[in-house]
Amino acid sequence: MNINYKLIGKRIKFYRNQKNMSQMQLAEKVELSVPYISYIETGTKRISLPVLIKIAEALGTTPNNLLTDHITPFAEQLPIELLSIIEDLNSYETQFINDMLKALKLAVRDNLWFTNK
Repeated sequence: MNINYKLIGKRIKFYRNQKNMSQMQLAEKVELSVPYISYIETGTKRISLPVLIKIAEALGTTPNNLLTDHITPFAEQLPIELLSIIEDLNSYETQFINDMLKALKLAVRDNLWFTNK
């Protein structure tokens, strides 16, 4: 079983941002250094189970929400996935993707197969 530490880090960052918490504030709550929190969020360092539990508690979530795709509600997971897709785009690419998503949304809503679901 492969563990995607980068995705775990992105989820941690997502929940931290949802709490309007800085890396420094999180580091203080879990008694870790700011660089270590940064390493965890970027997937540079592997997170241990005890640290994962401390971080989940500090963020007011569960380890399951930080670890898995299938337990995390899709509405919460989607922003993380979208950010990971667009994080390295330039402004023109971002605008193009934005326009394509709007067009795709309209196409999906106009398609009878999707509206019957």
